[in-house]
Amino acid sequence: MRLLDGSVGPTLSGEVLTDTADMVQIRIRMTTAGSNLKQNLTERASVEGRYHYKSFPDGNYANDLQWSTQYALYSKLHIVIGHRFRLLDFHKHGVSGYFDPNNYIANRRFASVYFENSAYYA
Repeated sequence: MRLLDGSVGPTLSGEVLTDTADMVQIRIRMTTAGSNLKQNLTERASVEGRYHYKSFPDGNYANDLQWSTQYALYSKLHIVIGHRFRLLDFHKHGVSGYFDPNNYIANRRFASVYFENSAYYA
């Protein structure tokens, strides 16, 4: 859904986790529900936020909050710099082999370069 100069929307998905052979063998599933928000502040600056609730069949669940800001240094070639924050918090530690930290916090800076054209992109 469009919101001012951005968008907001819900997400719902289910997947089988396949990170390790053990996870494939016991078929660990994850159901995710959440929402996404993206807002352009200016022609070059934008913010994006995501919240997802993740549920697992072993009774575990997680809250996953992500926030990013980015700024386009050069818009024709799309040279972008930014910062991403993530808080991932699981209810308990499981024994099923998936990544399940308590109060995991990540702060990352990033840079990307890409080119878009109506006929192709790289």
